[in-house]
Order: sequence, then C-alpha cells, then structure tokens
Amino acid sequence: MSSRRTEPANETITLALAALPGVDEPGPFQFVLSRHEGQRRVQIPVTQTGRDPELASPAQGRWLQALMPSAREVGPGTWRLGPRQWTRVLDTLEAGGGEPPWRAARALAAARAAFDAEVPGPGKPYRADVQVDEATRRQARAEDLALLDQAVALAGGWVEPLLARAYRKLGWHGDPRGALADCDMAIALDSSEAQAWSQQAAAHRSLGQLDQELAALKRAVAQPTAGASHWHMLGECAGRARELHTARMALQRAAALAPDNPHHATTEALVLEACGELRQAEQILRQVVTRFDDYVLAQTSLGRLLVDHPERRAEARAALDAAVAAGPGYAFEALFLRGCLARLDGRPGDALRDLEAALELSPSMVEAHCELGLSLAALGRHQDALAHLDRYLQRSAWPPALRARARTLVALGFLDRARADLEAYLAADPGDPEASALMAELGPQG
Repeated sequence: MSSRRTEPANETITLALAALPGVDEPGPFQFVLSRHEGQRRVQIPVTQTGRDPELASPAQGRWLQALMPSAREVGPGTWRLGPRQWTRVLDTLEAGGGEPPWRAARALAAARAAFDAEVPGPGKPYRADVQVDEATRRQARAEDLALLDQAVALAGGWVEPLLARAYRKLGWHGDPRGALADCDMAIALDSSEAQAWSQQAAAHRSLGQLDQELAALKRAVAQPTAGASHWHMLGECAGRARELHTARMALQRAAALAPDNPHHATTEALVLEACGELRQAEQILRQVVTRFDDYVLAQTSLGRLLVDHPERRAEARAALDAAVAAGPGYAFEALFLRGCLARLDGRPGDALRDLEAALELSPSMVEAHCELGLSLAALGRHQDALAHLDRYLQRSAWPPALRARARTLVALGFLDRARADLEAYLAADPGDPEASALMAELGPQG
C-alpha cells in the first residue's frame, strides 16, 4: 500500500530530539510540523523575554536553517516549507532519534480515523461470531487491518501500532490468539511497556487462561509505565483467582494513584463480597457512597449486599433509591433489585414498574423475566406470567422458577405441564413442602 493513501490533508506532527547532530547545546529540542490546506510549516520554541519573541534556542534555529536554506521564515521560530523540505526535515529528525517514527504514526492515525468513522451495521465478516466461510473471514480481516499492518511495518521498535492491532484483533475480530501474538512481539521489543503486558492479560482472559492472565498483570504493574488502570486489572483478576491479599493490595494501590475514582474501592468491596467478607465489603461501600453519593455502582452494590437480609431491607431500599436517582440510564441492576424488594414486600405493582424499566435498559437481563413472571402471577395475570417464566427457563435451570411456573400452569389449567415442572423441581429439592403439597393436590396423571 502506498503512503499516499494514508496521507491526510491536515496534520500536526510533534517530534523531540535529545540532541541535534553537530550541536553541543544540551536538549531536548522540540519541532512541531503542521500541514493545513496544503501549507506546510515547522515551528520551534520561542520565548517572550522582552517586547518581541525570541528563539528559545538560537542554536536550534541555526541548525534548522542550515538544513533547509531555501525555506521562508514567516514568523519567530516558524518557517514555511515545500513538500520536499517537509519530508527532508521529518526524515532527518527521525534518523536523529526523533520519536515516534512519523510515517508509522501517520499510518496509525489513519487507521484509528477509519475505525472511528466505521458505520455500524450488520455483523462484519471479520468477526468470529459471524457465520461466513473462513476464506471470506480472512480476507475481511486483512482488509480491516491493512493500515495497522502498514503502521507496524514502519514502526521499528515503536510498539504502539502492535498494541493497536492486538486491541483490534481481540475486541473487534474476536481473535485472542492473534492478539496474543502481537502482544508477545510488543513485549519482545519493549518489555517495560505496561500496556503490552495488560493487553496480553486481556487475551489470556478471553482464552480462559486465568493463571497466565494473573502472571501477565503482575508483570504489568512491575513496569515504570504502570498506572491505576493496570493495578485495578490486577486486583480484579486476583480476586477471581481468590488471591485476596494481592487483590486488596492492588486495588488500594489503584485508589491511591487515582483518589477521585470510586471504582477502585468499589471493586475491592466486590472482591471481599465474593470471598465472603461481607462486613468489610459493607464498610468500604459505605465509605464510597458517603464520599461519592451519586456513584451508581457503589450504591447498587450496597443495596445488593443488604437485600437478602429481611431486617435490613429498608437500608437496601435507600441505597437502591439513591442509585436510581443518580443515574437512571445506568441503574438497570438497581431497578431490578428494587423490583425484587417490592415483590418480596408484597407490592407487585411497584415491582412490575421497576422490573419493566430494568428490562428496557438491559434487554439481555434474563433474571428480570423470572421476577416479572412472579410479580405478574401475584397480580393474577397468569398468561403474561407464563410467557416471562417460559422465556427465563429457556436460558436458566434455576429450580425455584420451575415451582413458580408450575403454580402458574395450575392456575391456567395446564396440569400435565405443571406436573412435569414439579417432578423436575422435586428431583432437585425432594424435601420442599410447598412443591410436595402442590404435587399431592394434582394427584397422579390421568
């Protein structure tokens, strides 16, 4: 592919050199090359010490003028360039150690712009979950990655194009093994790049390789470029691996690096909850909601923690109310839990409103169909209840839902189907008195 296809009409390229060839003055030296509607310019830093701006480094100005003697100076520290001068300056700076390689940076920028402009539509043939023949999929992937491939080829030791390609392969193509190969190449070039290790971990996670994911994240946080997001990923992964000490340490480190982000402490609470440390989890969540009273996830998590304790349902409801009020567009779980509470409190009409709102925000929330079925049955709307319970049981085998559907089927007169559900339920819980009593009322199949 020619560079002409990736050359934008307008661009700004910033390059820095630690030293200039033949110049004893210590750096760094910055150059900003810009192109707008065909006009090319290069700028170097200036200072305003008196009435007129002056070059911050006269030696840098002399070096640049010697490099392009025919360039026209159009202002302090600014020269207008022709196409050949533009390329010559960029090549000279790149050869002198300027980062990043400018042609690779241009190809990467063009790839990202193309992805940003991508029109949403039916499943793309490059995706693993789209049914196409493998030859078509390979061709679609090659076309999608063409600009990134060009950036990788031009990048030398610069790892960002490799990481961008790995991200595209994993997130858009559904190709974790291809992403893993790119991450491995990036790490071979620069093992101090935390993002390379964290993306390798994401590929391992997609492949279900928890031990490798955890090992990669431990390497990520050991790098000087590690930030709060890398520590957070380690904490969440260590929680799934039941390494509670590592998880808490990592998430506390993430919170220290980003104290205004409540997500880190909330995740620590969720890890504690998953490990059965409910008291400590509640303590952390209350600290978070005290400081960030509009943070939906923390309010929802606190409500979920309390909802199974009948004596604390008022506290649970208050937390869920706060979550819904803080962000109704993101509070589908809070609406679902509040709907469950309303049903348990004998308010099926209120439950119905919250559960329908939760399902509208998150149509894939299959649990909402079960609760809707129970609430509709309590309102006497058995046919509607049956439709939701059927939909739920197509995706889940939770035994109590079978018992609930059996009661609904009895109310509708479908006794044989009710017996079948009760038999399946009693096979899982033979001592349940309510199901045994209902089966006895139905009697043997006639």
